[in-house]
Amino acid sequence: MTINDRYEFYEKGFELCLEREWVDPPTPSEQIQIVRALFEDFAPILQPISLDLRVGWTHLDGVPDHSNTFKRLYWQLCQDPPPPDFFIDGMSRPDVLVARTPFLDPETIAAWLREPLEHRVPERHTIIETLDMRDSRVRLCTPDLAANPIFEIPDGRDRYEIPVESRTDGKWVSGPYGNMSESPISLSLFSGYGMLYCNFEPTWTRWATAGTAEYDAFCSCVKKILASGWSIRYRDDVFKEGIG
Repeated sequence: MTINDRYEFYEKGFELCLEREWVDPPTPSEQIQIVRALFEDFAPILQPISLDLRVGWTHLDGVPDHSNTFKRLYWQLCQDPPPPDFFIDGMSRPDVLVARTPFLDPETIAAWLREPLEHRVPERHTIIETLDMRDSRVRLCTPDLAANPIFEIPDGRDRYEIPVESRTDGKWVSGPYGNMSESPISLSLFSGYGMLYCNFEPTWTRWATAGTAEYDAFCSCVKKILASGWSIRYRDDVFKEGIG
């Protein structure tokens, strides 16, 4: 059984960007607490399969250090094993540090962040200032797929039949899948100018179409995040009905 008339693939996802103050900057423990709370709020509908992280070092006087001693650090956390027929590509850097875990829940993500964010830099007048986390591989909960083993997505001349994972916490689909280049929802976290930004770009229509169970669940999670200290920096019109 397939569904092929309600699931489409957008060439460009609709955008929702949230922000919150990220001053002084916060200590590693405070950064981890903020990021963990974000993934906890989204856990009912969105779970990462892999995360790419870049952190940067800056002198306490605010001047970035560009010497060879202060290279940016690159990290990746991956689910191992991944979902069936799902390939996790590595960051295109020889110095990336890869960690593997059976499941990327908020607690595991927080534990993984502790090492890069508390990393001892080679000079005492230097702090970790830049957090850049990009998640291009996710699984999403699909409330309307309880009786369907296949999630079908038309993409031009191509058609992707994605297996539905049946778990105790619901029905889930993962992407990108096969030759697909886009994730169901592109998620990125990045800091700068005293702010932390969280950017979402849904590319599968169910999560960007008012009236669907997926859209309602997504907007419900966003409202919970807004109540915890985040605000809307930018959002496309498709989210007006669900978020305001």
